[in-house]
Amino acid sequence: MDILTIAAISVIFFAASVIGVSTGGITLVTVPALMLFGLSPQSAVATNMFAIIFMCLSGIVGFRRVFKREDIKFVTLITVISIAGSFVGAMLLVDIDENILKSVISILIICVVILLAFVNRDFGVIEKHAGMIKYSFLGYPLVFVLGIYSGFFGGAYITLLSSTAILFWGHTFIQVAAITKVVKIFAALIAVGVFMHRGLVDFRVAPAASASMLAGGYLGAHMALSIGNRWVKKLYLAVAAFVAFSLVFI
Repeated sequence: MDILTIAAISVIFFAASVIGVSTGGITLVTVPALMLFGLSPQSAVATNMFAIIFMCLSGIVGFRRVFKREDIKFVTLITVISIAGSFVGAMLLVDIDENILKSVISILIICVVILLAFVNRDFGVIEKHAGMIKYSFLGYPLVFVLGIYSGFFGGAYITLLSSTAILFWGHTFIQVAAITKVVKIFAALIAVGVFMHRGLVDFRVAPAASASMLAGGYLGAHMALSIGNRWVKKLYLAVAAFVAFSLVFI
């Protein structure tokens, strides 16, 4: 693989991570890009997952001041629930029409976008205590269901997990960006371990892609903190709409 190809991949991964560290949804850009440059679908997914670990690391560092001591128990709990669900999903190997599943997920995301954009404009902008939301306890089984979903398909998983944390526990968009990086890094480490055992990570590309995501994630986290929740919300809604469209039409 020549240096120009590596450079092009690096630029794409850097740009995607600057935005994606706050919004999710970058896999719909980065995996097709790797396939465009000649990687197989399996290798593209594995190499992208390897690089995402580094975006999560820099995102956690960049968002570190957002974390509160009381968040540790919550983040640990939903991480464990998510990983448990993903194991169940991987074991179930659910046989379902992928096009139907994509359509259902797309509709769910559109509903969330409408709810966040028009029904309650303070959701995700102003923090609310979980005790103020009567149905907050329903968020935990939903996280488990999303974990199962991520185990056998996983498209738009972070987008849906972010929406869950906002709607059920009253977190802001920036808090959610920080929390999902923790959840994602553990899930990604498990997946990458399997991928590396199978020889699917392409190490011609992985170092440059990882370095780009490391830098992009850190820059994106600082940009999100500087522009605030209202602008991050707008960015999130735009990316969520793109994800919903991509699941059906791309």
